[in-house]
Amino acid sequence: MFFNRKGINQKNWRMIKKGKHFLFGCTLFLATGAVMIQSPHLVHADEMVASLNDSTKVKDEDPNSDKIPNDVENHPQVENPVKESDKISEHVPEEKILEKSLEHPVKAVDKTALNELIEKIRNTDLQTKTAKSVENLNLSLSRAQAVLDKEGASQDEIDKEVQALSESFAQLEEKSNDIDKKEKQADKANDSDEKKNPSTEKIAKVQALVSEINQLAGEISYEFSESESKSLQVFADLSEGKATESEVDGALNEAKSLRNKVANRVTRAQSGKRDPRNGKPIDGKGESGFRAIWISSIANKYEGSNALVNENKKELTFYNSDTLFSVMTAYGKRGNGEPLVRYPNGPKRGEEDPTPYYVKRVGVISGLNQVKGLKLRVAYKNFQTGKKEEVDIAANYWNVNNPEVQMALVGTIGNGGNVTPGTYHITIGANGKNKQNTITYTLTIKPQSERNTVNNLTPTYVDDVRHLTETEKNALIEKFKAEHPNVVNRANHIDFDHAEVSADGATMTIHFKDGFNPKTIQTNATNDVEAKHSSLTAYFGDSKELYTNPRELVRSKTGHEVPTTAQVTYKTPFNLQEAGTRNVVVTTTYENGVTKDVTTPYTVLDFLGKQDKKINQNQSGQLGDARNYVTVSDNSAVPGELTVRWKGGSSNVDTSAAGVQHKEIEILRGSHLMKTVNVPVEIVDNIKPTITAPDNITLTRLEGLPSEINIHAQDNDKGVGLKESNSVTVDNLPNPLSYNAKTSKIEINGVIPNNFQLSKSSIQVTVKAVDKKGNTATKNITFHIQSQTQKYTAVANSQIQEVSYGEAPDAGTSIQKNGLPTGTRYGWATQPNTTTGPGNQTEVVTVTYPDGSTDTVTVTVKVRKLSDEHIPTGKTITVNQNDSVTSDRLKAAVTVNNGGTSKVKSVTAAPISTVNAGPQTIKATVTYLDNTTDPVDIPLEVKDVTAPTIQTPTEN
Repeated sequence: MFFNRKGINQKNWRMIKKGKHFLFGCTLFLATGAVMIQSPHLVHADEMVASLNDSTKVKDEDPNSDKIPNDVENHPQVENPVKESDKISEHVPEEKILEKSLEHPVKAVDKTALNELIEKIRNTDLQTKTAKSVENLNLSLSRAQAVLDKEGASQDEIDKEVQALSESFAQLEEKSNDIDKKEKQADKANDSDEKKNPSTEKIAKVQALVSEINQLAGEISYEFSESESKSLQVFADLSEGKATESEVDGALNEAKSLRNKVANRVTRAQSGKRDPRNGKPIDGKGESGFRAIWISSIANKYEGSNALVNENKKELTFYNSDTLFSVMTAYGKRGNGEPLVRYPNGPKRGEEDPTPYYVKRVGVISGLNQVKGLKLRVAYKNFQTGKKEEVDIAANYWNVNNPEVQMALVGTIGNGGNVTPGTYHITIGANGKNKQNTITYTLTIKPQSERNTVNNLTPTYVDDVRHLTETEKNALIEKFKAEHPNVVNRANHIDFDHAEVSADGATMTIHFKDGFNPKTIQTNATNDVEAKHSSLTAYFGDSKELYTNPRELVRSKTGHEVPTTAQVTYKTPFNLQEAGTRNVVVTTTYENGVTKDVTTPYTVLDFLGKQDKKINQNQSGQLGDARNYVTVSDNSAVPGELTVRWKGGSSNVDTSAAGVQHKEIEILRGSHLMKTVNVPVEIVDNIKPTITAPDNITLTRLEGLPSEINIHAQDNDKGVGLKESNSVTVDNLPNPLSYNAKTSKIEINGVIPNNFQLSKSSIQVTVKAVDKKGNTATKNITFHIQSQTQKYTAVANSQIQEVSYGEAPDAGTSIQKNGLPTGTRYGWATQPNTTTGPGNQTEVVTVTYPDGSTDTVTVTVKVRKLSDEHIPTGKTITVNQNDSVTSDRLKAAVTVNNGGTSKVKSVTAAPISTVNAGPQTIKATVTYLDNTTDPVDIPLEVKDVTAPTIQTPTEN
């Protein structure tokens, strides 16, 4: 029920009349905070009731009556009265009112701009624009066309439509990438269908026209005739599958005509309106924007929730079986600029009479019948009883005569017949005496399959997918239920109906209760096989049936035998003629194309003859029972079920000569010969081989072998020869020494390491030679180990090294290097001092060999005289008369070749006289750092700086 009647009675209505906050106690509203939408502002219920305070001060009235309330006598008084001819009577047919002529004739107008704009818009591609903006443009276009076609339209009307149409055209919005992409995908998906049925686009145009007609009708109190209402219903029910192309064409033409008719009525109604305040025609400028009837959505309830969500959302998505509860409110009151009606008589005389602006009736305009299970629930106050009443209607209208009416779309979608998924537009209307308004809900009904996520089943093994038993099919369906608990036991409503497995067993179709868009998943039912045996063991050459029938090797993964509907063949058959482990491969092929190779490893056990039978020469050759000379390759005995016998019947061998005799043994299963085994019998020779090798070898660290070390071994003349492999070995041979059997030599990789046997001066190795009979000979070789200082002797170079004063001599130059190993280093035991003076010096050189061992050698180093290496030269010294020449000036005037100037210790000379001006030569001596000397001439220029003496005669 809409209202919770418990505790709600006339008291609540009196609370409204007193201006108190009030919300109907019904499921249409939340307990608190319910909201109503009053264009253009969003207000709360308490604010709305307060705003209606004055308009609700009336007595109870009959909601189904259009009569004036009981307390209103005669006619109500009107402020700002208008002419009687301009009043819109409640009982005057609307057509008469709308067709009322204008007071003033219309002058000739220029329609060129409007014509051109309409033509431009019609030639514009609107496919890239959003549906909402295109819808607004089409509405403006319809109005403009109506004004354009109207006789006597004023220039103001034309200009107004040009402006309005231009604004709508400018406000076209581009589709977003996501919307554009989705529409392109939808266009692509439906492309083939549209090509097959050209009516698709026309039906869409009809639906668009229906929306436009309802919008236009909402602007005025336009009441559709019975035939027009039926036509609108036909338009709404139009679909490709039911209507022929000619029927679609007829509906499109009829919809256009009805659209034009309603648009013309809107134009005439708007152009003929007069302002009740001054009686002048309304030109559209400065209008109050008043709408006497408001209708808006205020709340919705969604599946799985018992709470209403306060919102004005009208675009809703539901599924069959969902319970819809979408609440809206409609109310009417006087707006600014509307005439104020007062009670002329009675107790309320002089007070405002709000009843002319009441909501007279509400009802379904279109679309509700398309969504089975839905009704329009109307809740209102019955003024005769003073109680709240509610009624459910599925079509037409209901008289309410209330200032405010609550309505809701209620019901279970699909109750009475599932609704085909798609988009449905349900238009609800409310009207008063002079105005009406509509609200359109857009319901998107989706198939139940969209909200139920199903996945492919996890793999299941069956005997044969193409030949499923009913038990296997039922098991797959039960598996689907187990893996999809949220589908088969969905909260709020179980959409799942049933599932069925396809004939080929590959897929399962999931059906839902609405019957639309079933989903198909993969059963992942798999016919597969596995090996019966993890491995097998067979005897060489055996002939058991196990090795000839491939079905003995595989089974279905269900644990059953492979069905006869599947083929089983060898891909890689048994090979029992070769010992060892390998795989037998069996191929199983099913009718659904699945092929599986199953591999079973198997081991073929061989029969081996005894290989170590030995008899010394000239001993008895009787071997005895043949079974004692044969074993199985896994060291087990030959099974008793097999026959083992000497080939030819004799077990005797000849022992007169050394060598190997061969006897053959046969193994049989019944009369089938499985294998013939060879048994070698050795006639033993016990004479040792002979070894030839050196007794002693000297090794030097960090050097290779001094010479080739050959090892030679041979058997005795009557022997059977050395072993074929490893006949000669060398024991205790340390790295990096090794024996090369191919060359019969002891070799080394690189050189003897410096750390080779550091604690030993010698080592001993043993050479062994073995013949084919196992006779072994040995020989010891002693390796002596020495350092390089033991091998080499360093001596002084016969040519004495000479160096200059202060020069560091090179130690290696003083050593005779011939014969010493590469990498030998030379250094001074004590660094020579060459600044003590010229002559020979005795020094000691340390010779370090690559292995780190050392020798010391006494050598002679000669230091040359500096006076023998350099020649001094004097530069001219210039001084004034009687000035002295210092020793520093003498030294500065001397330069020495070959960089010897820095090696001059001092320059000295005999006393130098500068009394006489003029040139002279100084004989000087240069003393070097090693105290050796050289003479040098230094030019001297003495300048005359003494003034001349002037003598004058003496006076007498």
